[in-house]
Amino acid sequence: MNRMIFKEEQRFRCWDLIGALLLLGAAALFRLTQVIWNGYALSSSQVLAGLLVLFVISLCLLYFFKARMATKIDERGIRFKFFPWHFRKRQIGWDEIDSYQWEDLPFSAALSGWGVNYGTFEQVFSLSGRHGIHLKLKNGEELFIGTAHLQEMREVIDYFLHNQKK
Repeated sequence: MNRMIFKEEQRFRCWDLIGALLLLGAAALFRLTQVIWNGYALSSSQVLAGLLVLFVISLCLLYFFKARMATKIDERGIRFKFFPWHFRKRQIGWDEIDSYQWEDLPFSAALSGWGVNYGTFEQVFSLSGRHGIHLKLKNGEELFIGTAHLQEMREVIDYFLHNQKK
């Protein structure tokens, strides 16, 4: 028996933003070393502010390099985990889906929130790609799960949802 399955792991790779943060961090580090080594520090608050800027930039870079979304679709349903926000995989069974449609996010929507949006009428989960599936669940919840491999995801989901109705 041929098992239909879809697996994907997405990572955040917006190189423009990462490059800008690296340049900002390098500039902050250069200025901090200049202040410390040349004795330009008028007070310890300048050094503390420089260290705080470097710390925040480091945290942002760590988040962007560690953030990932794993999606698996098989006969049990759709499972996904968005690290670091989810500690366990979230599972949506085929019987929980009321309706679905394939969508393309506008480019501006893909940039806002960098893949995770809460508080809107739907939850959006995507790191690499503006294409995906918009799910309306029977409990009223709405989700958008993005993918970089739309055609493969479409074939697997259509296969399982078509076979569920039989």
